[in-house]
Amino acid sequence: PVGPSGELTLDEPTARALERNLDLQVARLNPLIQDANLERLYAAYRPTVTSQIGHLARVQPPTSQLNGGLSVQNDTSTYNSGLNQALKWTGGDVVFSFNNNKQVSSGTFSNFNPAFNNSFTATLTQPLLRDFFIDGTRQQLKVTAINREISDIQLKGTLATTVANVR
Repeated sequence: PVGPSGELTLDEPTARALERNLDLQVARLNPLIQDANLERLYAAYRPTVTSQIGHLARVQPPTSQLNGGLSVQNDTSTYNSGLNQALKWTGGDVVFSFNNNKQVSSGTFSNFNPAFNNSFTATLTQPLLRDFFIDGTRQQLKVTAINREISDIQLKGTLATTVANVR
């Protein structure tokens, strides 16, 4: 028995081949993988927010008659935050930090109770020559960008080969 006959245009088998070709499906994934690698590498240059919260309670015997009492309790609460940023073009980094703590003492002759201590620090670290022109991350970024272009060219080549084979 012979099935129904009809004319088959060139577009129909080409569309089927492009849809079902496994090599082509893999070639379509490679640029996406390279994009994910680029994003992972660029993450090294995104700012990082840090924080630290802590509490320290210390009970100790008095060190002199002026401390007062049989024991002195010193409590320190810490609330620190910061922002770190690696510099992409020079290999250095910038750090902003805010340090804040509260100290409470049971000593009778404490001048300030509770005492609040805080500081703000901005630090720029730039090595003189190390990593100034290129470092491991920047080198990987360049290699991955080239691999991304290669993936695009390979995808176009696989598409062209598949279409040519169908024709």
